[in-house]
Amino acid sequence: MAKFIGIILILAIGFGAGYYVGSNRLVQLRRDLEKLKIEMTDKAARFQQEMESLRHRNRVMEAREKINEAQKALNERNFGVAQKAIQSAQEEIREAQKSAPASEKEKYGSLLASLADISSDLSNPIHPQLRQKMEQTKRDLDQLAGK
Repeated sequence: MAKFIGIILILAIGFGAGYYVGSNRLVQLRRDLEKLKIEMTDKAARFQQEMESLRHRNRVMEAREKINEAQKALNERNFGVAQKAIQSAQEEIREAQKSAPASEKEKYGSLLASLADISSDLSNPIHPQLRQKMEQTKRDLDQLAGK
């Protein structure tokens, strides 16, 4: 009988030790899972922010390309193509302005105003300052894209 109680006692101690080790691993596993969940949430937020920044920069670069296209069309005296390029640059700037930080929204407003001036000047292409305005707008876009 003492042998039987000894075996039962050893089994109970083994079961208790196994339960204790198993439950501590589960608690540790839950802690690790929470850490990983927080890390993945942070990484996803950073990734989303970086993607939005890249989309914004891409829109600015597209607008710059459209202005280059308008300059080439202006050199070739193709004012209709230049007008379309300027209008599409305005659309790109509007889209970029939506995702821009609040500190830069004013710059986008001035860029839209200068593009509107260029667009109105294209209806009367004799203005000598038209090319200078396009160059200045291109420089402003380069500054915004450089950030």
